[in-house]
Amino acid sequence: MYGQAPIEIEFAPGFDEGWMTFHLTMLDEGNALISGINGGEDSFVAALGDTVLVNGVNLTIKPTKHLSPSWIDSPLLIEKKAVSAMASHFIANLGIRQEADAATILKLSLQDESPIRAAVILNTLIDTYNEEVIIEKNQIAVNTAEFIRERLLVIAEELGGVESELEAFKKERDEFAEKLKADREERWQKNISKATAICLRTLSKKHPCLLGDFHFEHVD
Repeated sequence: MYGQAPIEIEFAPGFDEGWMTFHLTMLDEGNALISGINGGEDSFVAALGDTVLVNGVNLTIKPTKHLSPSWIDSPLLIEKKAVSAMASHFIANLGIRQEADAATILKLSLQDESPIRAAVILNTLIDTYNEEVIIEKNQIAVNTAEFIRERLLVIAEELGGVESELEAFKKERDEFAEKLKADREERWQKNISKATAICLRTLSKKHPCLLGDFHFEHVD
């Protein structure tokens, strides 16, 4: 139901790793009945837009553009899962493949019960990864420029040994290039998991519905 739910739920800060489940039934387009909290029998009516206390946790139920009279009296099962649990779920179902050994393009795939949610996660992951790559490339350029500047200063101060200094400079430059190559390969291995973690933190703020699964149920 991701992207098409009639309501969204915003939990108070600090509940990222919390878990909660309850039933929510729209009584009309402005009020909802909350019941079966963590399997209990308590129930109460909450107005949309108000912050209410549910099992010791403040949360706000907000309508979305998909809310319509057809949702009235149709129970929803709300399950809030820990961010770490959702992260493990996505990572376990994330596929990364390099088409060829020399290829610079990675093919990503994500298996999820919601194709819309999978597309949002993949697009956010790609955007975040690209941002991280740009930052690292810029830092490498800065480090390289600083290294060259320092070496030129040393050479300028030792004009008597220009030739020997140039040879030492070339050697150090080649060693530095090899080190950069090794560092890039190591960073490439770490970037996917790093970007995934940043992605999930970004999604938890921009797309709070990702923190829970919404299941539609009919009441007999």
